[in-house]
Amino acid sequence: ELVKHFSFGGVTSLVSDDNVAQVECDRRKDVFRQFLVEHTINEPSPPGCDASDEPPSEKPIGTEITFKGKDYIVAEAVENWFQCIICHELADEPRVTTCCAKTICTDCNQKCQRGFSRNYQCPSCRQVDYRSTEDPRARQRILTLMTYCSNAECQWKGFLKDLDSHISKECPFEKVLCQQCRRVKSLRSVIETHMKNDCKKRPVKCPRCGIEEEDDGEDDFVPVLTHSTLVNEHYKTCPKWPMRCPNRCDPQLTFTRDGLQHLASDTECPEKEIDCQFASVAMGCKEKRKLRYMDEHIQETTAEHLTLLMGDYLRLKKAHSTLERSHSTLEKSHSTLEKAHSTLEKAHSTLQYNYDRLKEKC
Repeated sequence: ELVKHFSFGGVTSLVSDDNVAQVECDRRKDVFRQFLVEHTINEPSPPGCDASDEPPSEKPIGTEITFKGKDYIVAEAVENWFQCIICHELADEPRVTTCCAKTICTDCNQKCQRGFSRNYQCPSCRQVDYRSTEDPRARQRILTLMTYCSNAECQWKGFLKDLDSHISKECPFEKVLCQQCRRVKSLRSVIETHMKNDCKKRPVKCPRCGIEEEDDGEDDFVPVLTHSTLVNEHYKTCPKWPMRCPNRCDPQLTFTRDGLQHLASDTECPEKEIDCQFASVAMGCKEKRKLRYMDEHIQETTAEHLTLLMGDYLRLKKAHSTLERSHSTLEKSHSTLEKAHSTLEKAHSTLQYNYDRLKEKC
């Protein structure tokens, strides 16, 4: 049987080809255990905490790594055997090959074996039909690497597995999108002020009528009244919104939409243009003037207005005479119809009598 010289711990042993991979795996496990022992003496601070009360003014220089397609900076040295032999990044869900004890990502391993039902080769040693097993210790070591926040201004330091949660929920220097307007993107420490004070889509309460929701006419949906809706649409229909007279009769005069009597009445706003009082008569006055000048118009055109009234009176008198003649004619027709009705009733009574006699004989 073919044997090889294999040295470990200063001792040279003779092992077969079948046992070389197993010996290499055992060696790597011992190295990892020794690494944990050395780093347990000075246990690192909890994630997000530093030894001093104040954060350092400048972030220390660390080791650049790539994990899941993203670049990170870790605060400690990273062993090469944590890297995938395919993508050369820190292994995601690491596995170890049984043929040559190399680390490989689960996804990369599946890509290597995809499309082959048999005779697929190890990407490192070209072993045919290679196998791989999960490496939970390597996975735990990778996820517990002390990592700096990817935002240069942030002084956070913690485990690699907690970095995404820190960036998505806590980091004040991460740029986030406003969840109300979906347009402004700013630092998390600033976006809250924007959402409360500056966002056009922030929910507001009408300062006049007190309404907080705007009904759009649908029974199943009542949208929140936003600042944009308030200044662009709601004020046009708000019953309590202060208004000035559109005729500008008094710069100091303001009223609400509920108090529209000022405009509805023809006796309040002096700047409102109204029709002449004699516009309703036949061939009436066509003059239109502001309320403040209407009395002057009536005084100036009294004779013309009297002429219009006389013409209207004569027209009505003529119509009255016509109606009287029509009434007299209708009365005569009514008398004639009453006489005809009486004659028909008598004829009906005679016929009914004759009918009854014939019925008795039959």
